[in-house]
Formats: sequence, structure tokens, C-alpha cells
Amino acid sequence: MKLDKLFDKYEEIECTLYDLIEYMKDIEYPDLIVEEKPIPAELKMIEAFEKKDITPLTGGEKSRLPENIVEYYVFDSDDDFTPLIPQKYVTYEKEKLAPGLFVLTLEYGLKGRKGDYRFTEKVNVQKDKSYFLYENNQYSQVNPQKQQWVDRLAEREELRKQSVEFIYFYKDLKNVIWTKKLNPFDKGKFIYGFSQEINSMGEIEFIETMNFFLRISELYLFILQFFGSITKDEYSYLLKAIDKQKDRNNKCYEYIMLKEEELLFDFASILNLSSGDPFFETKYKMTALLTPREERLDIITAANYHQGIVYIDTEKGICYPNLGELDRRINLFQLAANAESEREIVKNIIKIAKQQKK
Repeated sequence: MKLDKLFDKYEEIECTLYDLIEYMKDIEYPDLIVEEKPIPAELKMIEAFEKKDITPLTGGEKSRLPENIVEYYVFDSDDDFTPLIPQKYVTYEKEKLAPGLFVLTLEYGLKGRKGDYRFTEKVNVQKDKSYFLYENNQYSQVNPQKQQWVDRLAEREELRKQSVEFIYFYKDLKNVIWTKKLNPFDKGKFIYGFSQEINSMGEIEFIETMNFFLRISELYLFILQFFGSITKDEYSYLLKAIDKQKDRNNKCYEYIMLKEEELLFDFASILNLSSGDPFFETKYKMTALLTPREERLDIITAANYHQGIVYIDTEKGICYPNLGELDRRINLFQLAANAESEREIVKNIIKIAKQQKK
């Protein structure tokens, strides 16, 4: 699909889209906070965890749900692994269905080493789901058959259906703008770049198109965080990166207009632009915002570890994705072996980032 057809399509859906976004913005509930607790010393000595020992506390005087907090035990120490002996673990998964609707899954069992000693294998896995609903100014654990949960889930599904057309529009727009091809000289790498249609544009048209794409991206990200596909922190860091790029685009636009009117003196420095080619730099930064990270551990180095990331929190061990990395993460991984491979890559990126700070 060409850009002009997509612009026409956006005019068709714009009013309905903004009504939907405004409706979603009115649905405001605080997030459920999960605080991780180390297991007590006596539980470290037992052969295997039992549900009664590690079930989160959601009732009684010691419950922290009135603070919108629930505590989960976490124990998963691969650094203290005994060869040939399965190691017990307990962890959890937090899923946000929509504002005020959370599902937390407690997972526990044993882990053993695979033939490849970088990775572990889970055995005797047990899972237990808990459902949390925000009502009466706090979260409470509920039965998923409860009417309030059923009603809110039905509303969430209706909003999801109404969002589908725009999600497809965003994907079509990004696919017209950005391309991805397997490197014929290195099967483990991809080549990313702007499409021929974008590269053939003049400078002004390019910047206007990128600003349009960034505005659409902001709406796309809002919908993703509404349904829990990205966290509020990821949403916040992505918006900051987009704002920074839009500011750079607008300054470059102003520079080009002044240059075309032959009014240019030293506006590059006045506009805080590069002393080189401001348009080249602007296009390069836009490329950086759209390029995901590499998918293989062995090709991530100190030279490219920041690729695909807008911010690295070395204290929390979190890599906040750019637009390209976000889409790579949402889609099926093409080269990464599994989720554990992904965790190994993130750990390596954090390690390199810490070394770079020294």
C-alpha cells in the first residue's frame, strides 16, 4: 500500500479513533504494584515448594491490597546451581488486561541443567492464577466469575475490537516506511532501512512524513499501554524519545526553510543542530529510533549494545525498547531460540552497560 492511500485511510478513521482514545483516557485506575519478597530461610532448606508456603497474602490485616500492593515470593538463583540436582524456584507473571484488571500467575517447581549449560530446563511446573479487580478505591482478589469482573472484561473486549482497525493501520504505515531484509552475507543479521518511497522524498516531505508517523506512533503506544502490552515506564520512555525526535525534526525543518529562502547564516548552531549536515543527522536519529537490537547474543558488543534501546536502567536490569525493538519483541522472534535466550541477551546488555559506566 502506498503512502497516499494510507493518508486517505487515516482521514476515514481519524474521528472515530480520537473518540475511542478519549474514552479510554477516562478509564483511569492505578496500577497494581507487585513487590518481590525473598523466601524465608526455612523455605530454602525444604526439598520443594508447596503452594501453601508461597501463596501471596491477599486477605487479613497483613494484606497490602488497600495500598494497591501485593507481595510475591521470588527465588530463582541460577548463580548458585548444584550440578545434577534439580533446583527449586518460584516466580510470577503479571498480566494487565486493562486499567484495573490484572491476572497474576504464581509459578513454582524445579529446574535442571540442559546439555547446553547456559540454559536450564523446568520440570514439575505448577501454576496458580489470581485475579485482581480495582473497586471501592482499592484492589481486591476476586473470582473471575464475579459480575463486576465479567462486565469489565466485556468492556475491555469491546474496546479491543474497536482498536483493531487502527492497529492494522499503524502496521501498514510502518511497513511502507521501514524495511527489513535478511543479510545475504550474514544469515544471523538483518538489514534495516527506509523504503524506496521514503528515500526518494525531498527533505521537507521526509520530515513531514516522519512527524505524521510519530504522531500515529504516540496513539499506537497509548493503546498498547492501555491493554498492558507495554508497561507505563516503557510508555513514558518511548514518549520522551519521540518528543526528542519531533523537536529535532522541527528544528531541521526550520533550518531547511531558512536555507531555501537564503536567510541562513549560522542557524545550525542557533537551532542546536549539527555543524555537519542537519538533515543527515535528523534522518540518522530517526533510523536509530526504528532499528531494533540484534537477535543473537554473539553479535552484541560494546559497539552496538545500545541499539534498539532508548534507556538502560542498570540498577533494575531493564532495557527500555525503541519503536523498532518494541515491534520485534511483540512479534515472534525469528532468530532467538526462546525466552531464556532473550533473558541471556538482556543480561549481557546490562553487563556491557555497567562496564561502559566505569
